[in-house]
Amino acid sequence: VGGLSGGSRAGREGPSGGTGLCQPSLCPSGRYCPPGTGYIEPSTGGGAFALSAAGSVLPPACGGPGVFCPEGSALPTPVRQGHYTVGLARGAGGDLEARLAASGTSEPGRYQVAADEQYRVSEVSCEPGTYCAGGVRFPCPAGTFGDSSGLASPACSGPCERGYYCPPQSTTARQRDCGGPGVYCPGGVGLPVPVGEGNYSVGIPALRAAQNANDTYVSQELATGWGESVGRPGWYTSEYDPLNTVRDRAGTKWFTGRRAVGHQMYDMAGLGASANRVAQAACPPGAYCEAGVARLCPAGTYGWAFGLRSPRCNGPCAAGHYCPQGSTRRRQLPCPAGRWGGEGNGDEKCSGVCEAGYWCPLKSPSRRERECGGETVYCPPGAAAPLNVSTGFFSAGGQVTTRTGQV
Repeated sequence: VGGLSGGSRAGREGPSGGTGLCQPSLCPSGRYCPPGTGYIEPSTGGGAFALSAAGSVLPPACGGPGVFCPEGSALPTPVRQGHYTVGLARGAGGDLEARLAASGTSEPGRYQVAADEQYRVSEVSCEPGTYCAGGVRFPCPAGTFGDSSGLASPACSGPCERGYYCPPQSTTARQRDCGGPGVYCPGGVGLPVPVGEGNYSVGIPALRAAQNANDTYVSQELATGWGESVGRPGWYTSEYDPLNTVRDRAGTKWFTGRRAVGHQMYDMAGLGASANRVAQAACPPGAYCEAGVARLCPAGTYGWAFGLRSPRCNGPCAAGHYCPQGSTRRRQLPCPAGRWGGEGNGDEKCSGVCEAGYWCPLKSPSRRERECGGETVYCPPGAAAPLNVSTGFFSAGGQVTTRTGQV
């Protein structure tokens, strides 16, 4: 360049000042000065630049987020793995300060701005919860966490733990509790997953307790979520899923295993904390599910199907029968002899005793199920069968075929 004597040293600028002599000064931050760079004289016009009388050129910009140029750089310095580049600190002065005042600069601990992308001056190790690639700082994606500095992959430190969820920039595997029995977190999720209708949620303890000898999860155990114990007859999942598969029907996941018996008196405390559920399972027969919680079908009703979602279950118990809490069949148990039952009975008392003059065999649907039968027999209230009139007595009450006693 005209007026320069022998060029300037790398990393410095050489002003001629009109004298033709090289008087080096450090290259400004955010730029680099290879050998021969001319001197630049700042004007007084608000941060703009004016070339010196010697006609020197502006030093080149550092060149992108993957490199940085501190003051006095001869060449851009590549950013190290797990680091990101930052710009000129506020109030530091220099030839970029006024230009970047309005838009801001990329500062440590913050996500970078585009305004100073070509003029980065230093590097910073990526903080926990973030990772760095190509000199750019990114949040660890939803479903992952970063528990250390200097991470360089979007995998960060790994997936969020089951029973918890990790929003972007999480720093622990248990960033937030999943939230309650109405949601579950299978691991590696950024938000809780709502439990589908007709399903209930389970925790890791329940899954472990349900493992059979073949290490296949069986998750149809009855759940309530409130810590009480519930009784259910044992049943085989193979009855409902002969192929022993895991299926997904309309958002309902069925976790099944090979001839695994359902638990009796399963302690629901073993489901795991309600805030940390990890899976969902179809509500089993004999239960209905609301908001991720399984409850026994009420006494007087029955539930034969998977995925029930109402306390009505599959409907009322059949006449002549009773259905205790958690029943799976319409005719779960017969009303005892001597008693009768209409629809919807929940215990062995059924609807009441058989009417006098009549007798009620097992599973009678009417209080007058059968007439007593003649003058040689009688039927008091609650008769399970006609009683023979004793020697020396005669039958009385009612009609000829419905005697109620003996005299």
